[in-house]
Amino acid sequence: MKPKRSFMTKDFAISKESHSEGWTMPYMHYHDSYEIYILESGSRIVTIGDNEYKVGAHDVTLFNKNIPHTSRGDTPFAGICIHLLDRFTDFYFTKEAKKHLLKCFNYTVIHLSDNEFQIIKSIADNFVVKADNNFMKLAQIADLLSAAAKRSEEYMPSQKQNPVSKASRIIQYVNDNYIFINNINDITERFGVSESYIFKIFKQEFNTTPKKYLYSLKLNNACHWLENRNATIKTIAFDSGFECYEYFIRLFKERFNCTPSEYKRRHKGIGGT
Repeated sequence: MKPKRSFMTKDFAISKESHSEGWTMPYMHYHDSYEIYILESGSRIVTIGDNEYKVGAHDVTLFNKNIPHTSRGDTPFAGICIHLLDRFTDFYFTKEAKKHLLKCFNYTVIHLSDNEFQIIKSIADNFVVKADNNFMKLAQIADLLSAAAKRSEEYMPSQKQNPVSKASRIIQYVNDNYIFINNINDITERFGVSESYIFKIFKQEFNTTPKKYLYSLKLNNACHWLENRNATIKTIAFDSGFECYEYFIRLFKERFNCTPSEYKRRHKGIGGT
């Protein structure tokens, strides 16, 4: 699947998110901003290019601009996301100062001490878009990351089984592309296997059917976007991979005992932006 480009609308932004269930991003994406993601709790598998990194609480993942990346995980998690465009640093910092500021992006994953994390969390808690002193907050964050980088060895990519079994490749394919998969035939045709083989894999691994597993991923994604996007329910349903809006509403009510609109009202302001 070709990575999708995302466009940043703010020169410098800090947002927070908190999720009560695991979530897998539906596709690789990239953008023209630098991104700093700090995991407050939980764990994630982060994919950057061809490499994977397992990150936990107080780990910082640094994404250079225009580098395809995604993340996945099946546990609750919370984090702080920082986006930064060149035009912001070019306006507030000299060439040498910017070079020092972005030095931390020579690393991929670093670990913060409890004190370093609490300082950055306080900055995120009190962040105001376009505040006059935001460049000072960025400089403070960069100094903390540089200090942490000096103590941290870059994480090695997680070891992959060699060879990877066909069952593992099928499960990973579903996890990475669930939004675009409409039925089991989409899987059987890609891997040249029978429906019974697909059913056997998901029964053994998850004690469920492929269809239920697929819709569980789509519903989790819908919840994520209900908490974090200012979009209509119908748009979120289609963007989560549901071809039928009415079927989405029915499945959502069966699983969460409420409508998507009720869920959105209950969780308004909990996630990031």
